[in-house]
Amino acid sequence: MQTLWKAVLTGGSTLLMVSASALAQVPPPPNRPPAPDQEAIYDPEQLPVHRGQVQQYTLTPRGDIDGLILADGTEVKTPPHL
Repeated sequence: MQTLWKAVLTGGSTLLMVSASALAQVPPPPNRPPAPDQEAIYDPEQLPVHRGQVQQYTLTPRGDIDGLILADGTEVKTPPHL
């Protein structure tokens, strides 16, 4: 009987801690451009730019788009969310 109560209390407290930590997570703030009086973190003019005609998409084993190959042979990798 005493072992059953220990198991129930241990399981209940573990469940409570896991659910509390899941609820404590805060979603990230939305992406907003910096205010006019705020300096940007990076200079957009220094970011790479690729121009060209898409010849072929590269795929992951699951079939998601992993990147693309331009007509001149340049291979461009894209993040998973794009």
